[in-house]
Amino acid sequence: MNLNMKDYNHFRNRFSAISKIRSFIYLLMYFKRFIVLVITIIIFNISNSVSIYSEKFQGPISTKEKRIKDYKQELNETNLELPEEYHLFFQELRGNYAIFYDLDGQTVHFQYRRNKWDRDAIESVHNLLSGRSYKVSAEFLGMYYYPTVQESRNSILPLFIAKKDLDLKTKKDRNAIPIYKLKVYDESYSDAILMQTPDQ
Repeated sequence: MNLNMKDYNHFRNRFSAISKIRSFIYLLMYFKRFIVLVITIIIFNISNSVSIYSEKFQGPISTKEKRIKDYKQELNETNLELPEEYHLFFQELRGNYAIFYDLDGQTVHFQYRRNKWDRDAIESVHNLLSGRSYKVSAEFLGMYYYPTVQESRNSILPLFIAKKDLDLKTKKDRNAIPIYKLKVYDESYSDAILMQTPDQ
């Protein structure tokens, strides 16, 4: 079958167009497979990370970390002392105290200054950021105690009981708030000490 030049060019152009379309389709198929592979890898990594994170940590503090209530429950006639080191989240500065809290939301108050004119002490806590976790070392001073547990904590004023006057029952009270003198804190998983009180 003989083809004139016009028919030949038409056939060639048509074949070339079909070949380009076919190549484009193949390219789309390979690109689609690549995208699916990338998305699968990303989803797997995210799922694996979330699983590890949710099982072991809440923020940078392990869920296995002891809470304040755990330390209180461990107190007995042969173990009368609360710890002087904690792993806690920073909440806020309130008056002369830096307020920290554990994974249950229970707070510990750390005295960081003598009064509002203690400029050096104020400077020493400027690195603290709300919601960040810190390893805190301090000297135990006493506790804020709420004598009427039937009433709301917000409706009564706590009594400060110095360390020397505390009995075991008061120390173990779930509503009592430990009070410390802040010595050193450093942010979790950091080897650099961020703060030392002026007298250290």
